[in-house]
Amino acid sequence: YQSDGTEKTNETLKGWCQGGGIVKVKLLWQTKEDGDIGEPVMGIVNSAEDHTNIVDIKRTDGKAVGQNPVTDKGQCRIYCRVAPGTTGGSGVIAAYDSSDNILWSWHVWVTDYHPDATGNVDVQEPLTKRKLKFTYGNHPDQRPMMDRNLGAMAGYAKAPTSDVEKFKTHGFHYQWGRKDPYPSSYSNRPITEVTLPSPIEEPIVGIMSLYRPDGVEFLPFDPGVDATATYRTAYQNPLNIYKQKDVHKWITDRDNAYINAWNSPKTVHDPCPAGWRVAQIENYLSLFSNADQAVKGEGQGANVQNSNTLGKDGGMVLAYDKNKQKTTYVRFTGYYYLNTQFYYIGTAALIWCGNKLANSDKGESVSYFRITSTASTKADIVLSGHEREAIPLRCIQEKD
Repeated sequence: YQSDGTEKTNETLKGWCQGGGIVKVKLLWQTKEDGDIGEPVMGIVNSAEDHTNIVDIKRTDGKAVGQNPVTDKGQCRIYCRVAPGTTGGSGVIAAYDSSDNILWSWHVWVTDYHPDATGNVDVQEPLTKRKLKFTYGNHPDQRPMMDRNLGAMAGYAKAPTSDVEKFKTHGFHYQWGRKDPYPSSYSNRPITEVTLPSPIEEPIVGIMSLYRPDGVEFLPFDPGVDATATYRTAYQNPLNIYKQKDVHKWITDRDNAYINAWNSPKTVHDPCPAGWRVAQIENYLSLFSNADQAVKGEGQGANVQNSNTLGKDGGMVLAYDKNKQKTTYVRFTGYYYLNTQFYYIGTAALIWCGNKLANSDKGESVSYFRITSTASTKADIVLSGHEREAIPLRCIQEKD
């Protein structure tokens, strides 16, 4: 992986490989191009066991991987393709040991969006390279952010008009400190609450579906496993959201590596692409109308540009530059809540921030940026969020 422009060894994966190593890679899941319609984004695998037409692994020394498991950096290359002509979406590929345990998995973000990871400037065109340099208010200079949630198929400056366009802005949801993406909402109308079974074994109204490697069959996932987990257990089970009842953290070992998982410098647990990392709470201050908005201050109102049409737009258009001429659309995705709910589709959104967590073991010190269509201030900063919840995030550039 890369951190601050430097290639690093994934020491976590390397350690887990010492018990046997990687012997194969497979496609775990994929989306369709437009929710539950369209073509599978990654394609259709050869068979249940043979996924080599989509993803394959080759040792750099030419030896067979099955008989010579991969245990260290530089020993192999993983090759991945997507369906020809796809309009975009996502998939996850996974590396397995000889006992069929997942050692690591990677989110494949299929998109034509590729903003430059260098250059400390705002870029509006072409749209495939758009990135946003927030400058409103009396705040320190900061690098540009992506114009969309991580994993989203599209980002907009103004509110999109069609339901499909709005859905494309959702991206994925993440438990704090984990790299694994989870489905967002998918609905053409506001829904206050969706009750989630555990596990979700068939398509459910309001929630985006995942599909198996055959591109046809629905893939179950569990949004509320009643347990905590170590990083290793969590990464062996990337389809599980760990939410032990009445416990606000998902992780068993809340050590220093975890509380800095999304801080700077970037770690292996940061889900953002190379050259980018999870944005911090201070990176969102320019979206408040108070030019002196502080991280620990109460929200004084957001730079909302579509106050009269929030319901119709299904999201908030926020100005971010000194002259309030440049804007970004933030979709009201809603969010996973407690063990069995998904709340406020079309009326609210929470966005994770990567700031270092407090040493408290209660799991209640995470930061997020919140917007709602109903609150008088429209936006605020929460410093006591629950680490086990799964919500979207945005990525900020690592270097100038």
